[in-house]
Amino acid sequence: MPKLTEKWRSRLLMLVAALAIFGCGTLYGEYRAEQAQPQVTVQISGEALSPGLITLPAGSRVADAVAACGITEQADLSRLNLAAYLIDGETLLIPRLPDAAGLLININTADAAQLDALPNIGSVRAEDIIAYREQHGAFNSIEELMRVKGIGESIYAELEELICVE
Repeated sequence: MPKLTEKWRSRLLMLVAALAIFGCGTLYGEYRAEQAQPQVTVQISGEALSPGLITLPAGSRVADAVAACGITEQADLSRLNLAAYLIDGETLLIPRLPDAAGLLININTADAAQLDALPNIGSVRAEDIIAYREQHGAFNSIEELMRVKGIGESIYAELEELICVE
């Protein structure tokens, strides 16, 4: 192999240095461009499969965050505005479907089976409630239920947290 003269060795060294500097500059420029992309970071909690912090491109919507984290079978997406834009630093709570036991029975629209499922009502009182409703119109308050034959203060006390009028 031929020997490099001092002049060629110096030129070769300068070429290698220039390539190294150019390469690092290009990589740094790509890194800076990547960092310059606007992003939002939100905390996901509630009925998420992967709760915690997620980072998405700016302009992302709640639906994008939900898709990124996944949801459990108990998630109630009907209570979220999936079209809303995410705001950097916000917390997104994915709500849970209410338990069947947690739902209030509307005594103005409940059928006999729904009323019968209430404590101390049974089929006879359920029919009495429906008959009262048909005769007098919709209940104006839950307290009005005590006007139905067979429902006094003690039975009402058991029902007041389980019923509503709408």
